[in-house]
Formats: sequence, C-alpha cells, structure tokens
Amino acid sequence: MEPVESSRRCKPGYERVIVSAQETWSSTAFLDYYLRTRKYAVTPSNRALLRVVFRSYRGPRPIKVDDLIGFMDRRLGFTDQEPAAIHAAKDAASA
Repeated sequence: MEPVESSRRCKPGYERVIVSAQETWSSTAFLDYYLRTRKYAVTPSNRALLRVVFRSYRGPRPIKVDDLIGFMDRRLGFTDQEPAAIHAAKDAASA
C-alpha cells in the first residue's frame, strides 16, 4: 500500500478511512462495507446517498472508521442503544 501525502487534501466524501495502523480503505470501500453491515443493497444510488452524509462529516482528520461509523449511524438514525431501549420499554410495559 502506498503512503498518502498529508499535504494533499482530498475532496470531501472521497477521503481515505483509517481502519487500523496498517490499513486504510477508499471511501467507496467504506461505503460498501457500511451498506453490507446495515443489510442494504450495494448500489450506485445507495453509495451516492451515503456519500452526501460522508461529505458532511466534520470530525477530526485523518478519519477513523469507528468515528465515521458512529457519525453515519447517528445521522441516519441507527443507534447501538436501540435494542436495549426496546427491551427496557417492553419490560416496563409488562411490569
């Protein structure tokens, strides 16, 4: 893998995403991963929609995969808390 020049600024929504100390993904690879893990079809139109959200990311650079996933989940309405909140609501309703 070739090093990325830090002085060269990528177009927003097309920046590389850091997965680990040794691995980075292209923006398209990240978007495909995100769609697959959220069980959505990997299509050009779905990528285009996610790229709009990606462009609005104002977090720190370089972009880390966990930060971007959290940002995208919040912007798209997915949360890690949903299953726990649903179970808590069901328990409260049945009590």
